[in-house]
Amino acid sequence: MREFTFCLPTRILFGPGAEEKTGEAAQEEGGRRVLVLYGGGNAVRSGLIGRVQVSLVRAGILCSIKGGIRPNPVMEFAEETVWEYQNKGIDLVLAVGGWQRYGHCQGGGCGPGLLRR
Repeated sequence: MREFTFCLPTRILFGPGAEEKTGEAAQEEGGRRVLVLYGGGNAVRSGLIGRVQVSLVRAGILCSIKGGIRPNPVMEFAEETVWEYQNKGIDLVLAVGGWQRYGHCQGGGCGPGLLRR
């Protein structure tokens, strides 16, 4: 077994109006290009994704938005996320919604370790 150190820092914003603070929080984390991940259409229909996007743009942050995360995502979807992370200059991954999005973001942030060679 190889020796390694693994650190996956996580910051959670929760509660009313939390989406309006995402731009500021992303800046504090050094984000310049953010990959926003969410599940189904409710996040879009409710306006949540739009409010997150406005907060990021106001903070001067570029964002890519990817929906469709579901419980127990398939490997192909995870690999697509990693590809976007690596090839679009993403430096921060933002989960919007419940724990499935959070878990997927953790995997996406791992980067090359998820890609099959």
